[in-house]
Amino acid sequence: MANGATWLPLARRLGPRFSVAMPDLAGHGRRRGERFCFDAALDEIAATIARAQKPPILVGDSLGGYLALAVAARAGDAIAGLVVGGCTYPLNGVAGRLSALTDLCADGLMNLLGAARLDRLLARSFVRLTASLDLGSDAIAIGARGFAVSTRGETLRALLGRDFLALAQAIRVPTVFVNGALDYPIRFGESAFCRAVPGARLAIAPGVGHGVGLLYPQTFADAIERL
Repeated sequence: MANGATWLPLARRLGPRFSVAMPDLAGHGRRRGERFCFDAALDEIAATIARAQKPPILVGDSLGGYLALAVAARAGDAIAGLVVGGCTYPLNGVAGRLSALTDLCADGLMNLLGAARLDRLLARSFVRLTASLDLGSDAIAIGARGFAVSTRGETLRALLGRDFLALAQAIRVPTVFVNGALDYPIRFGESAFCRAVPGARLAIAPGVGHGVGLLYPQTFADAIERL
C-alpha cells in the first residue's frame, strides 16, 4: 500500500525491536492531491532505503507489493529481506488485458457514485468488516483517512503491462509472499512467483481476501519476525 497510515496495525504488532518507516507516496495519504508516477515512486522508496542505518526489510501490500518487487529487483544487498502481499497476479499479457477490463468497470462505478461517496462507503464497510479482526481504533482511524479511490485507476494503469514475474527473478534476498486465503485472482499466480525467487516462502492469512496488511497484519508481522 502506498499510504503510510495503513501500516499502523502492523507497526503496533512488531514491537520496540523494529524501527518502521512508513512514507506516503504520491496520490495517497498527505500527498493525495499529487499525481502518481511509477518510476518516481520507485525512486522515493529507494531513497527511504538509502537513509536506513542498515539494510532494512522492505514490506509492501497490493500496489505497495508490486512496487516493492520492482525496487527489490534492483536493490541488491541494500535490503535485508522482502515481505510482499497481494502482488502475485501477473499484470502483463492476457492477465493484464483482463485487469484493464476490470479497471473500466471500476471507473464506471466511481463515475456513477462519485469518488467522495465511494470513499465514504468503503470507509464504513471497512470498519464493519474488520470489527472481528482485533484492529480496534486503528480501523476507525484508517477509515477516517479514506482510501484515495480516485487514485485507484491511475495507479493500476501505471502497473499494467509490466512483467513483475521477470522482476521477481532478479531478487536475491530472503522473500516471503503473503496472500489472503480468499484473495482471487491474486492467488492464481502465487506458485509462479514463489518459484521465481530462490528460496521464497508463502504465507497465507486465513479467512481474508485482498489487503492482508490491513485485514490480518499479524501474518505480515510473523513473516518479518521470521526473516
